Amino acid sequence: MDELRRRRSRRDEAIRGLSDRVYCQYYRCMVLRKKLEVTAEGSGTYEKRKAQLIRGERRYSSMKKRLSSP
Repeated sequence: MDELRRRRSRRDEAIRGLSDRVYCQYYRCMVLRKKLEVTAEGSGTYEKRKAQLIRGERRYSSMKKRLSSP
């Protein structure tokens, strides 16, 4: 019985950690969107931030998918 509790506790901690990282990634993407809005289109910085946003959103969606699956 103790072994089951330990396993469940570890699993709960892993889920909580992933959940925290998902929230963090969501806000990171929000900040990148705002920065992209104020950056001049066509500049090198704009392209760099756009690539970062695309990668960040891809990462966010995969993390969210991982969190929702058992």
